[in-house]
Amino acid sequence: MPLPISAHAAMTSRQFTQPGRLMCNDGLITTDRQCWTGSHGERMQSRCFSINTDLASYREYHRGAEPDNPFAFWLRDGYAYLTPTPKNAEKRAKTLSGMRPGDVVFAYESKTRRGYIATGVVQEVWDQKLHNGRPELFRDAEEGFYRIRVSWDSTFSCSYADLTQAGLRQYLDTLVPVNDQRVAQLLRSRLGQNAGWEEREIHEQKRVEDILADDALTVTEKKQLVDARRGQGQFRCNVLQVEPRCRLTLIAHQGMLRASHIKPWRHATNRERLDGNNGLMLAPHVDHLFDDGWITFDDSGRLIISIHLPHDVLQAWHLTRDASTGVFNETQIGYLRHHRQHVFRR
Repeated sequence: MPLPISAHAAMTSRQFTQPGRLMCNDGLITTDRQCWTGSHGERMQSRCFSINTDLASYREYHRGAEPDNPFAFWLRDGYAYLTPTPKNAEKRAKTLSGMRPGDVVFAYESKTRRGYIATGVVQEVWDQKLHNGRPELFRDAEEGFYRIRVSWDSTFSCSYADLTQAGLRQYLDTLVPVNDQRVAQLLRSRLGQNAGWEEREIHEQKRVEDILADDALTVTEKKQLVDARRGQGQFRCNVLQVEPRCRLTLIAHQGMLRASHIKPWRHATNRERLDGNNGLMLAPHVDHLFDDGWITFDDSGRLIISIHLPHDVLQAWHLTRDASTGVFNETQIGYLRHHRQHVFRR
């Protein structure tokens, strides 16, 4: 049964060809742009997986207050979590071992009959570890779980009614490849309507490849710039000197915060990618909202919330419109103006 997951790490180096439409076929995501070159020059394709995030599982394992959308934990943590049992542990491990960066995951809820509620891109190879349960999520803190990092997009949806109308059924197992071509085609069409997110992933990956191929940069500089995309390394240290805590939650525990670019990494120069003024330390769920343009700040530090942000998210995450979060310095203000103009969902 999957742990309720509450939604960025760098994808491995890939070479994309010219852009094309994303297509699922027999469990594979196939497209001109999705074909990539592996570390040994082999030609690879991304696979398509379906994972169950049902509400019943959420209620069984989560100990705290229940937001309207249990998928908040998936978004908050940026992972897919599975709780193995003696009966299914080997099967779960085998499936996770076959997942690779760039594979596409469709998350669904079966018990509530909501259908598919999000899609994500696998960000790293499974770590093959059984992690200890966290007391805020488990009744039994000793219960272990598997996890794999996924960059989620909750704007994707394909309802149960859409599936039944097409004469299809949901995948009922916890985590399986999508091998039904009819289901794959339906999901493909919905993903095509949400192509902006996929384009962004590809655009940023091309920037990583450009950095790695730049002979003018030292190995150390390349690592710093790639780490900065993930909110790690020197960039994170630089941001902490300017923004030591999350402006909305006031959390200052470094292990609970992410270093988020104000002017997105994909838009920034190499200098801006490492500039501590071009970052905010944010709680994971706030990072997701800011990075995807659901929230921003004005020059005085006032919180601005997109009119398109679902009301249940606004309530569940206790966001207050026009909240004052403190002043920004002049350099930060310049970056924020870019965020409001080019990232914020008006």
